[in-house]
Amino acid sequence: MPAAISDEKKQFINRQVFAIYARYGFDKISMDEVAAKAHISKATLYKYFKSKEDIVSHMVHNVISNMDSMQFTADKDIDEALKSIQGCYCKAILVTAHSGSAFMNDLQNKFPVLHEEYLKAVGNVQERFQNFYNHALKEGYCRNIYIHLIAIQMRTVLPEIVNSSYPTRHNISLETVIKEYYRLLLCQLLNEKYLYVLEQENTYAFSKELAGNLENALFIADVK
Repeated sequence: MPAAISDEKKQFINRQVFAIYARYGFDKISMDEVAAKAHISKATLYKYFKSKEDIVSHMVHNVISNMDSMQFTADKDIDEALKSIQGCYCKAILVTAHSGSAFMNDLQNKFPVLHEEYLKAVGNVQERFQNFYNHALKEGYCRNIYIHLIAIQMRTVLPEIVNSSYPTRHNISLETVIKEYYRLLLCQLLNEKYLYVLEQENTYAFSKELAGNLENALFIADVK
């Protein structure tokens, strides 16, 4: 009897496979190729995924789970508001990293039911963030801006910077990329009297761990 594979190992395999599919798409890769690129046997791959369709379903529900976990608080404490913004930012990066353009095209064209689930989850996040922003604006944490522009900006910027080749092309570390874009978001969102947080080192403490997670797990698709 083969030894059971730990949950940690299973999650490692999941991350590898998800990243490969997000990059290469449904039609351009076979289960044999997925196993090879993930450095596992085909038999091991089939323990977790019955087919390519099963992988897509897992990917979508993993992304939806990340979106569903985005919670926002802007009660009587600026620190709580900042935690909400930071949490949203981190989850948005992870969702973007798992949702490459090839994967999203496949989802829309080949898996309409999953695509509808994905769009519903996106809508729920946007509604929660709008409610958060309205409350933060009332409490004085945020400035009065057209908040939908932030959402549009994130949809266009994040796919560009959450790319394994971006730091190399621009001679910058992934940690710095994550940190600088977060700084830009805070500049746009926060009321002027709270901009002092931009100079606090602990404001960006999360960026190193997040960059490490992305480099170690989400960019495995670059392996040829």
